[in-house]
Amino acid sequence: INAEYMGEKGMKNGQKLIYHGESHQDPNTSPGDVIIILREIDMGDTKFSRDGNDLIYKKTLSLRQSLTGFKFSATHLDGRQIQIVSAPGNIIKPGMKKFIQNEGMPQYKNPFKKGRLIIEFDVQYPTDGSFDENLKQQLFNLLNHQSNLEEKVKEEEDIPQYVVEDVNEVEEELNRKKNQDKKEKTKDVYNSDDEEEQEEHYGNQNTVPCRFM
Repeated sequence: INAEYMGEKGMKNGQKLIYHGESHQDPNTSPGDVIIILREIDMGDTKFSRDGNDLIYKKTLSLRQSLTGFKFSATHLDGRQIQIVSAPGNIIKPGMKKFIQNEGMPQYKNPFKKGRLIIEFDVQYPTDGSFDENLKQQLFNLLNHQSNLEEKVKEEEDIPQYVVEDVNEVEEELNRKKNQDKKEKTKDVYNSDDEEEQEEHYGNQNTVPCRFM
């Protein structure tokens, strides 16, 4: 049997469509219900994801855009082109979120009212070695409004100086798991020893003769 069922705008993952009396027909029994459980599919390369009535859009900015402002276009889920512009004077930091009202998902049973379109920003910094000494000096002179955060360090030969290295996040996570496993194993060994001592202690108590006067 082929049948077509229409969902409504704003319906959510896991929501049920129930059609009473639409299941298998039998002259000796009352027909049951047809129950359809909705499942959201992956939105693929659209950069969108859903959070209730809100839509999440992920955008990576250049360092220049994050400091001086941005304007970019996006193709919405309904095929419309929209332009997204930063507010004057805003500086965007990695992980920052901004939103546009009424550009999210339509509300169920109230499709003319929509959720928010939330933009999650990341900032791509220049790679190592991108600046020569001349350009670094220009940037240093240009970005002088936070000099209060910069410590003036004296160059002294008797103070050791270290160059920081990159942390491998994957390797760090593996080491954390290994250390956690070691702690769990050690804890299990201690608990096992305690149980053996306790059992032996009680066993000795039971074998001690008692004399009543």
